[in-house]
Amino acid sequence: MHRMPVKTTAIQRLRRSRMFGWDGNPVRRRIDRLEGCMFAVLVAIFLIAAPVGAALAEHWTNGAGAKLQQEERSWRQVSAFVEGTPPGWQDNSPGPSGTVWMRAHWTAPDGRARKGWILVNPKTTVGSSPRIWVDNSGFVTQPPMLTDQLRGWIQIAEVIAPCLLALILILVGREGRFLFARRQMGEWDKP
Repeated sequence: MHRMPVKTTAIQRLRRSRMFGWDGNPVRRRIDRLEGCMFAVLVAIFLIAAPVGAALAEHWTNGAGAKLQQEERSWRQVSAFVEGTPPGWQDNSPGPSGTVWMRAHWTAPDGRARKGWILVNPKTTVGSSPRIWVDNSGFVTQPPMLTDQLRGWIQIAEVIAPCLLALILILVGREGRFLFARRQMGEWDKP
């Protein structure tokens, strides 16, 4: 007997209906159908909540970034004067590669003299005056965040939010399957 090929979409629908427990199988227990419904509800929650979560993550990140940029507007670039202690700290120190920490002093925007460690090029000589970013109090900071950097953080948040939602729903689904399986095993011997 020769069989006719079945369309792949029909096979996929059949597999999905079995996965959700909607295939009309009379042998399928009620608890199996409930498990399939739980799975369908979790998929629906993800499809509805993922775009909302991404939009909320974008809004929150944009707001936090705008607040940070507002604070950074008060930061100023000042000249620091490198003091002794060459070559400074190197390699395993925090900071970009190809830089060293050296002692320096500078004047804060409020007029107070400050001293501390700054990141400089290893070829920087004692007495030179590299430019550094400081906050209102005169403490050394990193350069202010650029708008492109903020856009990058927003895009990362938009991707991470649905991924976290998916992870949470997967864990909830796994726990639900565990509870359903436990109940199935309890009803195994019942007629």
